[in-house]
Amino acid sequence: MPREQGERVVATNRKARHDYSIEDTYEAGLVLSGTEVKSLREGKASLVDGYAYIDREEAWLDNVHIPEWGSGSWTNHATRRKRKLLLHKAQIIKISQRIQGGGYTLVPLRIYFSDGRAKVEIAIAKGKREYDKRQALREQQDNREAQRAMRYRNLGVGLRPRSAQHIAPCFSAPPLSSPAFGALWRRWGMRAHAPLSPMRPNGRMRRVRPGLRSPRPGRARRVRLDRCRSAVRARRPACCPAPRRG
Repeated sequence: MPREQGERVVATNRKARHDYSIEDTYEAGLVLSGTEVKSLREGKASLVDGYAYIDREEAWLDNVHIPEWGSGSWTNHATRRKRKLLLHKAQIIKISQRIQGGGYTLVPLRIYFSDGRAKVEIAIAKGKREYDKRQALREQQDNREAQRAMRYRNLGVGLRPRSAQHIAPCFSAPPLSSPAFGALWRRWGMRAHAPLSPMRPNGRMRRVRPGLRSPRPGRARRVRLDRCRSAVRARRPACCPAPRRG
């Protein structure tokens, strides 16, 4: 049977990057039994509560759950047994010195197959404090909002970002969690509202499909709209430019 080529991920430790600050990563081999390899090829493994450590100049992976193979018999393995990691001696010495320095631990990130051989990616990591976790979540949310605003701006359609779906027709900027995204919204996000015209009598904006021109209102309605624009513009803050409406 030919050996599979490339890389195929079996299990990922999703909580590792949330609970730890990753410093250095290493690729290590795994000493496994036959039934463990067959279970991994079926995509069955869990890195939850798993950890790695150095003992007597040897690297070990412990408490990683690899379920028993369904077609196995008395030769099946223990699901959470201690498994040896294969690393170069220089790498083991370097990892041991970092861990003995204090504040660092060895965390498994993922188990995968590389050219048919089972590998595990381990990392030297430092535990995050609670405020560090909250700050990381805020940065992720800000990045998602900024990417969403840029995506709608590049599309050029009359769709508003998710954070601005329920704002008033005056197009005031939504509550922002960072000054950087506020500047990005004022520069690009407001331009995505141009195709939302004209305004309905109930105060809502009528969506216009991309590529279609908005119908031009009559003269009397244009006069009323001009008066409304003048009144709104007089009360509008300088940071919120007036949108184009037909």
